[in-house]
Amino acid sequence: MIGSISGFGARVGGGIGSTLMQWTLLTRTEPRQRAMLAEQPAIKREVAYLRQALPAVDNAEELVKDDRLLKVVLTAFGLEEQAYAKALVKKVLESDLSDPRSFANRISDPRFKELAASFNFKALGGLRPDDPKFVEALASRVLTQRFEEQAGQSNEALRLGLYFRRKAGGLSNWYQVLADPALSKVVRTALGLPESIARVNVDRQVEEMKERFDLAKLKDPKELDGFLKRFVTLWDVSGQGGQQQASPLVGLFSVGGAQPGRTGLDPSTLLAASRMRR
Repeated sequence: MIGSISGFGARVGGGIGSTLMQWTLLTRTEPRQRAMLAEQPAIKREVAYLRQALPAVDNAEELVKDDRLLKVVLTAFGLEEQAYAKALVKKVLESDLSDPRSFANRISDPRFKELAASFNFKALGGLRPDDPKFVEALASRVLTQRFEEQAGQSNEALRLGLYFRRKAGGLSNWYQVLADPALSKVVRTALGLPESIARVNVDRQVEEMKERFDLAKLKDPKELDGFLKRFVTLWDVSGQGGQQQASPLVGLFSVGGAQPGRTGLDPSTLLAASRMRR
């Protein structure tokens, strides 16, 4: 848990108040919060070990044998929970991504393909673990994952929003969105689609999303910002927020004296949500 921000002892991101309020505060203070996160002892140890051990790795077998290193590397790709599945990870890392029938290409979870592509053990001229730029890129990814995780401890919507913002630039079609449960949850919420639509034919879901929003707009930072503000606002309106953990920092700005642990939405927030463009 992150230490104090401006002396108020808030964790990353949020606490009481509307999710829109928490999101605004999080994005406004993000550089400072990230710097504080990087100084946490546990995270400093993770990054230090990554920098020490990864350059000596020559192949997938060596990587999966080092439990500590494997966990940190998988954390960088949001796959920390797969650290026990060494045989699976090894097969992913040894996959030839140029072969559509390779193991990594046949796994539906796009994070595994991203892992294989980053290490690229099979490809000539691929990034090598002893490349300092590669190691630092992974270290940065570890910090990003931990930042998103801690933001989500107070409000799941904050983690989803940060994740969507990170992935939005690489989205070229709605099928990519639907292949990722987190991305699709953000989109369904922002577009006002019911959860039940996830059970509808995939092509029909794509058509529904195309009718409501032009995915290419997310390349524009202003459009992306507006889309995410709509998401966090409608997150509360749709009742997905539930009970939120209290934070003294955000509590200073809560609307109408909201009770600790509860989301407060005033009429002006609801009105703003209704006026947001789809």
